[in-house]
Amino acid sequence: LTSRSSIWGKQIGRKKTRPSELIRALLKKGLSLRTVAAALNTSHGSCSLERSLMKKEEAEEKRRLAEEQKSLPDFSTITAPNVPAESAVAI
Repeated sequence: LTSRSSIWGKQIGRKKTRPSELIRALLKKGLSLRTVAAALNTSHGSCSLERSLMKKEEAEEKRRLAEEQKSLPDFSTITAPNVPAESAVAI
C-alpha cells in the first residue's frame, strides 16, 4: 500500500542532511569514521550509516557483475578450425 502523499510525490520522513558524497570520498581515502565526522561536522553515526550503505551497494554491484559473467557464453571451449597454412590468407 502506498499513501496518498507518496503518490503525489511528497517527502515522507525526515530529509537527509548528511554530505554523503564527501563522506564516501573521505572513507575511500582511508580516513577513520571519527576523523571524517570531525572534518565534516557530522556525527560518527551518520558516517557509519553511510559506510554500511556504501558497502551494501558495492556488494550488490559485485553480485550483479557476477550474474552478468554467468549469463555470458563460455568461449574458452571453442577451438579454431584446422586450416592448412598454404590456404591461409597473408595480410
